[in-house]
Amino acid sequence: MVIQDGVPSGSSYEGQGGMFAIDVAGVLSLRHLADQPYRPDEPLLEALQGWPMLVKPGSVLAYINPADSERARRSVIALDQAGRVLLIIAPTSDFTLQGLAQWLLMSDLAISSALNLDGGSSSGFCLNTPAYRERIDAFCAVAAGAAGGAALS
Repeated sequence: MVIQDGVPSGSSYEGQGGMFAIDVAGVLSLRHLADQPYRPDEPLLEALQGWPMLVKPGSVLAYINPADSERARRSVIALDQAGRVLLIIAPTSDFTLQGLAQWLLMSDLAISSALNLDGGSSSGFCLNTPAYRERIDAFCAVAAGAAGGAALS
């Protein structure tokens, strides 16, 4: 599910996954939907859901799956203990989901909560701000403008 300009689109995860949200007061949150389900009456301005939640709020390991063996490029949205938003991409295919969750907790990033966004060969990352530019291309060709993205020039 996505919420853009206060308008929801799609269906919410129930009992699983996570949600990064910005409410109408500008307050950021990243929560485990099993612990705090989405409510349609919430005053959210923007939101994005994904699966699985890797780290629950309070730096608690959320994804435990001993059978997890699929390694892939991964992308994550996280909040650190200071409340900063972190966008993280593993530029190689070294991580399982459980391995990534464990690495996030053991890293020096002071992760409070983290949500898996995407994984696999089509995952890429593009950031273009006045202060910083970064581009990590997908391993395979992705159509220009796919998923609403724009080219970095």
